[in-house]
Amino acid sequence: VIKLQLVEAGLVECLFDVVAHTVDGEREEDVAQLKTASDLMVLLLLGDESMQKLFEAGKGSVFQRVLSWGTNKIDGNCIQMVESGIVQKLQELLDRHVEEGNVTVQHAALSALRNLAIPADAAVQLGTNAKLVACLVEWCEAKDHAGVVGESNRLLSALIRHSKSKDVVKTVIQGAGVKHLVVMATSEHMIMQNEALVALGLIAGLDLVGAEKDFVGAGLVQVLHKLLSDERTAPEIKYNSMIIICAVMGSEPLHKEVQGLAFIDVVSKLRSHENKTVSHQASLTEQRLTAQS
Repeated sequence: VIKLQLVEAGLVECLFDVVAHTVDGEREEDVAQLKTASDLMVLLLLGDESMQKLFEAGKGSVFQRVLSWGTNKIDGNCIQMVESGIVQKLQELLDRHVEEGNVTVQHAALSALRNLAIPADAAVQLGTNAKLVACLVEWCEAKDHAGVVGESNRLLSALIRHSKSKDVVKTVIQGAGVKHLVVMATSEHMIMQNEALVALGLIAGLDLVGAEKDFVGAGLVQVLHKLLSDERTAPEIKYNSMIIICAVMGSEPLHKEVQGLAFIDVVSKLRSHENKTVSHQASLTEQRLTAQS
Protein backbone atom coordinates (compact mmCIF):
# COMPACT_ATOMS: atom_id res chain seq x y z
CA VAL A 1 0.00 0.00 0.00
CA ILE A 2 2.87 2.37 0.80
CA LYS A 3 4.27 1.81 -2.68
CA LEU A 4 0.90 2.64 -4.18
CA GLN A 5 0.66 5.84 -2.12
CA LEU A 6 4.16 6.87 -3.19
CA VAL A 7 3.23 6.31 -6.83
CA GLU A 8 0.01 8.28 -6.43
CA ALA A 9 1.97 11.10 -4.80
CA GLY A 10 4.02 11.39 -8.02
CA LEU A 11 7.31 10.06 -6.65
CA VAL A 12 8.12 8.22 -9.88
CA GLU A 13 7.78 11.38 -11.96
CA CYS A 14 10.28 13.04 -9.60
CA LEU A 15 12.62 10.08 -9.99
CA PHE A 16 12.39 10.35 -13.76
CA ASP A 17 13.44 13.99 -13.51
CA VAL A 18 16.38 13.00 -11.31
CA VAL A 19 17.39 10.39 -13.88
CA ALA A 20 17.05 12.87 -16.75
CA HIS A 21 19.25 15.43 -14.96
CA THR A 22 21.93 13.07 -13.71
CA VAL A 23 22.22 10.63 -16.59
CA ASP A 24 24.95 12.54 -18.41
CA GLY A 25 26.63 13.74 -15.22
CA GLU A 26 30.26 12.87 -14.61
CA ARG A 27 30.33 13.72 -10.89
CA GLU A 28 30.26 10.97 -8.33
CA GLU A 29 27.12 12.34 -6.67
CA ASP A 30 25.33 12.28 -10.06
CA VAL A 31 26.19 8.61 -10.47
CA ALA A 32 25.10 7.88 -6.90
CA GLN A 33 21.84 9.78 -7.38
CA LEU A 34 21.18 7.97 -10.65
CA LYS A 35 21.73 4.61 -9.02
CA THR A 36 19.46 5.47 -6.10
CA ALA A 37 16.73 6.76 -8.42
CA SER A 38 16.96 3.61 -10.56
CA ASP A 39 16.82 1.38 -7.47
CA LEU A 40 13.78 3.21 -6.12
CA MET A 41 12.03 2.94 -9.46
CA VAL A 42 12.70 -0.78 -9.51
CA LEU A 43 11.25 -1.09 -6.02
CA LEU A 44 8.11 0.79 -7.02
CA LEU A 45 7.77 -1.30 -10.15
CA LEU A 46 7.75 -4.38 -7.98
CA GLY A 47 4.52 -3.68 -6.13
CA ASP A 48 1.68 -5.21 -8.11
CA GLU A 49 -0.77 -2.37 -7.56
CA SER A 50 1.88 0.29 -7.93
CA MET A 51 3.04 -1.32 -11.18
CA GLN A 52 -0.55 -1.32 -12.45
CA LYS A 53 -0.92 2.33 -11.51
CA LEU A 54 2.35 3.29 -13.20
CA PHE A 55 1.53 1.59 -16.45
CA GLU A 56 -2.23 2.17 -16.44
CA ALA A 57 -2.89 -0.03 -19.46
CA GLY A 58 -0.23 1.80 -21.42
CA LYS A 59 -1.58 5.27 -20.66
CA GLY A 60 0.31 5.97 -17.44
CA SER A 61 2.91 8.72 -17.50
CA VAL A 62 5.63 6.24 -16.58
CA PHE A 63 4.76 3.95 -19.43
CA GLN A 64 4.81 6.92 -21.80
CA ARG A 65 8.21 8.02 -20.52
CA VAL A 66 9.71 4.56 -20.74
CA LEU A 67 8.55 4.50 -24.36
CA SER A 68 10.06 7.92 -25.02
CA TRP A 69 13.49 6.72 -23.88
CA GLY A 70 13.77 5.01 -27.19
CA THR A 71 13.87 8.37 -28.89
CA ASN A 72 15.93 10.21 -26.31
CA LYS A 73 19.65 9.75 -26.12
CA ILE A 74 19.63 8.17 -22.69
CA ASP A 75 21.87 5.24 -23.51
CA GLY A 76 23.72 5.48 -20.21
CA ASN A 77 20.43 5.34 -18.38
CA CYS A 78 19.32 2.19 -20.20
CA ILE A 79 22.63 0.47 -19.55
CA GLN A 80 22.58 1.57 -15.91
CA MET A 81 19.06 0.22 -15.48
CA VAL A 82 19.98 -3.05 -17.17
CA GLU A 83 22.93 -3.33 -14.79
CA SER A 84 20.86 -2.35 -11.75
CA GLY A 85 18.86 -5.55 -12.02
CA ILE A 86 15.66 -4.07 -13.44
CA VAL A 87 15.64 -6.81 -16.09
CA GLN A 88 15.48 -9.53 -13.48
CA LYS A 89 12.71 -7.64 -11.69
CA LEU A 90 10.72 -7.16 -14.90
CA GLN A 91 11.27 -10.82 -15.70
CA GLU A 92 9.95 -11.92 -12.29
CA LEU A 93 7.01 -9.59 -12.78
CA LEU A 94 6.36 -11.06 -16.21
CA ASP A 95 6.59 -14.64 -14.95
CA ARG A 96 4.12 -13.91 -12.20
CA HIS A 97 1.64 -12.16 -14.46
CA VAL A 98 1.89 -14.84 -17.13
CA GLU A 99 0.66 -17.37 -14.62
CA GLU A 100 -2.15 -15.03 -13.56
CA GLY A 101 -2.91 -14.15 -17.17
CA ASN A 102 -2.46 -10.41 -16.59
CA VAL A 103 -1.75 -9.34 -20.15
CA THR A 104 -1.62 -5.56 -19.65
CA VAL A 105 1.30 -5.67 -17.25
CA GLN A 106 3.09 -8.24 -19.37
CA HIS A 107 2.67 -6.10 -22.46
CA ALA A 108 3.97 -3.03 -20.62
CA ALA A 109 6.99 -4.83 -19.17
CA LEU A 110 7.95 -6.26 -22.57
CA SER A 111 7.68 -2.79 -24.16
CA ALA A 112 9.86 -1.38 -21.38
CA LEU A 113 12.49 -4.05 -22.03
CA ARG A 114 12.40 -3.37 -25.75
CA ASN A 115 13.13 0.29 -25.08
CA LEU A 116 15.91 -0.58 -22.66
CA ALA A 117 17.47 -2.70 -25.43
CA ILE A 118 18.05 0.19 -27.83
CA PRO A 119 21.72 0.91 -26.98
CA ALA A 120 23.98 -1.86 -28.33
CA ASP A 121 25.62 -2.54 -24.93
CA ALA A 122 22.27 -3.01 -23.23
CA ALA A 123 21.04 -5.20 -26.10
CA VAL A 124 24.11 -7.43 -25.74
CA GLN A 125 23.59 -7.74 -21.98
CA LEU A 126 19.92 -8.60 -22.43
CA GLY A 127 20.47 -10.79 -25.49
CA THR A 128 23.13 -12.97 -23.88
CA ASN A 129 20.89 -13.55 -20.86
CA ALA A 130 19.89 -17.14 -21.68
CA LYS A 131 17.09 -17.15 -19.09
CA LEU A 132 15.48 -14.02 -20.55
CA VAL A 133 15.76 -15.40 -24.10
CA ALA A 134 14.22 -18.73 -22.97
CA CYS A 135 11.30 -16.83 -21.40
CA LEU A 136 10.76 -14.79 -24.57
CA VAL A 137 10.73 -17.93 -26.69
CA GLU A 138 8.15 -19.42 -24.32
CA TRP A 139 5.97 -16.28 -24.56
CA CYS A 140 6.24 -16.34 -28.35
CA GLU A 141 4.03 -19.43 -28.00
CA ALA A 142 1.40 -17.83 -25.72
CA LYS A 143 -1.32 -18.51 -28.26
CA ASP A 144 -4.13 -16.94 -26.20
CA HIS A 145 -2.44 -13.55 -26.02
CA ALA A 146 -1.62 -12.12 -29.45
CA GLY A 147 -0.24 -8.90 -27.94
CA VAL A 148 2.23 -10.75 -25.74
CA VAL A 149 3.31 -12.97 -28.64
CA GLY A 150 3.89 -9.86 -30.78
CA GLU A 151 5.86 -8.01 -28.10
CA SER A 152 7.99 -11.08 -27.28
CA ASN A 153 8.84 -11.54 -30.95
CA ARG A 154 9.67 -7.87 -31.36
CA LEU A 155 11.96 -7.94 -28.33
CA LEU A 156 13.73 -11.07 -29.61
CA SER A 157 14.29 -9.34 -32.94
CA ALA A 158 15.38 -6.06 -31.28
CA LEU A 159 18.06 -7.82 -29.23
CA ILE A 160 19.65 -9.08 -32.46
CA ARG A 161 19.13 -5.90 -34.51
CA HIS A 162 20.49 -3.51 -31.90
CA SER A 163 23.39 -5.64 -30.68
CA LYS A 164 24.52 -7.05 -34.07
CA SER A 165 26.37 -9.50 -31.85
CA LYS A 166 27.36 -13.07 -32.67
CA ASP A 167 26.99 -13.99 -28.97
CA VAL A 168 23.40 -12.74 -28.93
CA VAL A 169 22.68 -14.65 -32.16
CA LYS A 170 24.15 -17.81 -30.61
CA THR A 171 22.00 -17.35 -27.47
CA VAL A 172 18.85 -16.97 -29.61
CA ILE A 173 19.75 -20.04 -31.71
CA GLN A 174 20.44 -22.13 -28.58
CA GLY A 175 17.19 -20.89 -27.03
CA ALA A 176 15.23 -22.10 -30.11
CA GLY A 177 14.18 -18.57 -31.06
CA VAL A 178 14.94 -18.71 -34.79
CA LYS A 179 11.69 -20.42 -35.80
CA HIS A 180 9.66 -17.66 -34.11
CA LEU A 181 11.45 -14.99 -36.14
CA VAL A 182 10.67 -16.93 -39.34
CA VAL A 183 6.97 -17.01 -38.32
CA MET A 184 7.16 -13.30 -37.47
CA ALA A 185 8.30 -12.64 -41.06
CA THR A 186 4.84 -13.79 -42.19
CA SER A 187 3.00 -11.33 -39.91
CA GLU A 188 0.33 -9.11 -41.45
CA HIS A 189 2.04 -6.09 -39.85
CA MET A 190 4.73 -4.80 -42.17
CA ILE A 191 6.82 -3.30 -39.36
CA MET A 192 7.01 -6.70 -37.66
CA GLN A 193 7.82 -8.46 -40.92
CA ASN A 194 10.65 -6.07 -41.54
CA GLU A 195 12.05 -6.33 -38.00
CA ALA A 196 12.01 -10.12 -38.35
CA LEU A 197 13.76 -10.10 -41.75
CA VAL A 198 16.52 -7.73 -40.58
CA ALA A 199 17.13 -10.01 -37.58
CA LEU A 200 17.13 -13.13 -39.79
CA GLY A 201 19.60 -11.46 -42.17
CA LEU A 202 21.93 -10.78 -39.23
CA ILE A 203 21.58 -14.37 -38.00
CA ALA A 204 22.46 -15.65 -41.49
CA GLY A 205 25.40 -13.27 -41.71
CA LEU A 206 26.79 -13.90 -38.22
CA ASP A 207 26.20 -17.63 -37.68
CA LEU A 208 24.82 -19.42 -40.74
CA VAL A 209 26.28 -22.76 -39.67
CA GLY A 210 24.59 -22.56 -36.26
CA ALA A 211 21.23 -21.48 -37.68
CA GLU A 212 21.15 -23.75 -40.74
CA LYS A 213 19.09 -26.55 -39.16
CA ASP A 214 16.52 -24.12 -37.72
CA PHE A 215 16.24 -22.24 -41.03
CA VAL A 216 15.50 -25.51 -42.84
CA GLY A 217 13.12 -26.70 -40.12
CA ALA A 218 11.15 -23.44 -40.07
CA GLY A 219 10.86 -23.29 -43.88
CA LEU A 220 12.71 -19.96 -44.20
CA VAL A 221 13.41 -20.33 -47.93
CA GLN A 222 9.72 -21.09 -48.65
CA VAL A 223 8.66 -18.00 -46.65
CA LEU A 224 11.10 -15.80 -48.60
CA HIS A 225 9.86 -17.23 -51.91
CA LYS A 226 6.30 -16.35 -50.96
CA LEU A 227 7.24 -12.81 -49.92
CA LEU A 228 9.14 -12.20 -53.17
CA SER A 229 6.40 -13.69 -55.39
CA ASP A 230 3.56 -11.70 -53.80
CA GLU A 231 2.97 -8.43 -55.64
CA ARG A 232 1.51 -6.83 -52.51
CA THR A 233 4.76 -7.22 -50.55
CA ALA A 234 6.28 -3.83 -49.62
CA PRO A 235 9.60 -2.85 -51.29
CA GLU A 236 11.67 -3.02 -48.07
CA ILE A 237 10.35 -6.51 -47.37
CA LYS A 238 11.39 -7.61 -50.86
CA TYR A 239 14.81 -5.99 -50.44
CA ASN A 240 15.48 -7.64 -47.08
CA SER A 241 14.24 -11.01 -48.37
CA MET A 242 16.80 -10.88 -51.20
CA ILE A 243 19.58 -9.92 -48.76
CA ILE A 244 18.78 -13.12 -46.80
CA ILE A 245 18.71 -15.25 -49.99
CA CYS A 246 22.24 -14.07 -50.81
CA ALA A 247 23.35 -14.74 -47.24
CA VAL A 248 22.03 -18.34 -47.08
CA MET A 249 23.65 -19.40 -50.37
CA GLY A 250 26.71 -20.41 -48.36
CA SER A 251 24.77 -23.29 -46.79
CA GLU A 252 24.45 -26.45 -48.86
CA PRO A 253 20.95 -27.56 -47.75
CA LEU A 254 19.56 -24.01 -48.01
CA HIS A 255 21.26 -23.48 -51.38
CA LYS A 256 19.56 -26.67 -52.63
CA GLU A 257 16.17 -25.35 -51.45
CA VAL A 258 16.77 -22.03 -53.21
CA GLN A 259 17.58 -23.87 -56.46
CA GLY A 260 14.57 -26.14 -56.08
CA LEU A 261 12.16 -23.19 -55.90
CA ALA A 262 13.23 -21.42 -59.11
CA PHE A 263 14.08 -18.19 -57.28
CA ILE A 264 15.87 -16.90 -60.34
CA ASP A 265 12.54 -16.40 -62.18
CA VAL A 266 11.03 -14.42 -59.29
CA VAL A 267 14.16 -12.32 -58.80
CA SER A 268 14.71 -11.50 -62.49
CA LYS A 269 11.15 -10.08 -62.62
CA LEU A 270 12.07 -7.73 -59.76
CA ARG A 271 14.88 -6.20 -61.82
CA SER A 272 12.27 -3.95 -63.43
CA HIS A 273 10.69 -3.00 -60.05
CA GLU A 274 9.82 0.71 -59.77
CA ASN A 275 11.79 0.97 -56.51
CA LYS A 276 15.47 1.51 -57.41
CA THR A 277 16.80 -0.16 -54.25
CA VAL A 278 14.74 -3.27 -55.00
CA SER A 279 15.70 -3.42 -58.68
CA HIS A 280 19.40 -2.95 -57.87
CA GLN A 281 19.31 -5.69 -55.20
CA ALA A 282 17.44 -7.94 -57.67
CA SER A 283 20.31 -7.58 -60.18
CA LEU A 284 22.88 -8.43 -57.50
CA THR A 285 20.83 -11.37 -56.27
CA GLU A 286 20.34 -12.68 -59.80
CA GLN A 287 24.12 -12.54 -60.39
CA ARG A 288 24.68 -14.43 -57.15
CA LEU A 289 22.09 -17.08 -58.02
CA THR A 290 23.48 -17.50 -61.54
CA ALA A 291 27.07 -17.77 -60.32
CA GLN A 292 26.11 -20.47 -57.82
CA SER A 293 23.58 -22.44 -59.84
